[in-house]
Amino acid sequence: SSLSFSLPLLKFSALCGISGERPAAIAIRVTFFSFFFSSAIEILCFVWYNTGKEDKQMKTDTIQLHTSDIHNSITDLSAETEKLADHSGLGKKEKMKLILITEELAEAVPQLLNYGPVFFSAENEGSVYTISFVIKPDKPLYNDERKKLVKYSTSGKNALAVGITGKIREAAEKIIADHLEEKEFENSGNSNPGRRNHVLFDNGSAEAWTLSGYRSGSEKGTKSWDELEMSILAKVADEITVGIMSGNVEIKAIIKF
Repeated sequence: SSLSFSLPLLKFSALCGISGERPAAIAIRVTFFSFFFSSAIEILCFVWYNTGKEDKQMKTDTIQLHTSDIHNSITDLSAETEKLADHSGLGKKEKMKLILITEELAEAVPQLLNYGPVFFSAENEGSVYTISFVIKPDKPLYNDERKKLVKYSTSGKNALAVGITGKIREAAEKIIADHLEEKEFENSGNSNPGRRNHVLFDNGSAEAWTLSGYRSGSEKGTKSWDELEMSILAKVADEITVGIMSGNVEIKAIIKF
């Protein structure tokens, strides 16, 4: 690219009779300036491109889902996800992937609303997009629910946890079981650190389930492998995590375009 700048400038300098310098000296001088200008243009383009990417970062509105109108709530989530995709300039294919993740994760929501309010948001940081569902457990566990969740929590067996979405919901329910029981112990003036089998509750965070961990623990020909092969979520998302942060259960799906 420097040579393409240099040749026209050499012709121009010869026509103008630049200072009677030797051709070699003129060539060095012109090559230096052409390299300087081409480098400056590249830097300006780099700054412009990255400034544009930063401007396109966005976080959607936070939407609370309601049991009484779950269908319309999920429709709102898809619309909000589409806004994020449009704002950041995603293509049609990438937009559809993002909306698919939102709709697939939303399948776990109706059951989780039994334990407290659920909130949705989506955001991007450059080319990395995150879909989040946050559950804020605030309802006491009644006897039947406690028995069911504690059984799943200790045995790890749940006949209803079918498919990747079922595994995500199961992981969230395990966290909720531990968290609500721990709160009941604390409210009664007792403490039982031994209940903390799955997560941390000291305003820190921990992950109880990850898609990458589930993938690495699955062998070809097994049920878990078949679930991965059949799952839209597993094919589209780069990572999914289920964990807890300051008492709130978080389900996050991450995809990078």
